[in-house]
Amino acid sequence: YSIRETQKIHEEGQVAYDASQGFSDMIGFKNGTCLPFKGFCYQTEKASSVWEIPLHVMDVTLKNHLKLTPEQALEKTVNLISEIGEHQGVFSLLWHPGNCSDEWSLWLEKLYIPVLDLLESREWRSMSGREIIDSIK
Repeated sequence: YSIRETQKIHEEGQVAYDASQGFSDMIGFKNGTCLPFKGFCYQTEKASSVWEIPLHVMDVTLKNHLKLTPEQALEKTVNLISEIGEHQGVFSLLWHPGNCSDEWSLWLEKLYIPVLDLLESREWRSMSGREIIDSIK
């Protein structure tokens, strides 16, 4: 990803949204928001036509970069979800399909499934990127 080039490339490719803008070494608000927004295109010097859907939590960040236990990761994730809920924002979790393996079974049991259960209990909707963008247009 190049901050100066990628927006234009996405526009030329008619990409509707990008959901990759998050930290690899921490969780939270990389762009200072929990709401979708239009990125800035340096070539045209105006807002891009491409929506950015913030990425807040990534599985490998919690386990490999922050070296948290599943319990610590759950606490941090729940706190972040609560903060996003206060702003009626969009919570985005990237769980790589390859991490639905035996090596990650404890993380699935202690983090991934409890997060999904929490979101369901709070009646948060699970939506695709397209559905998110369509809901705000």
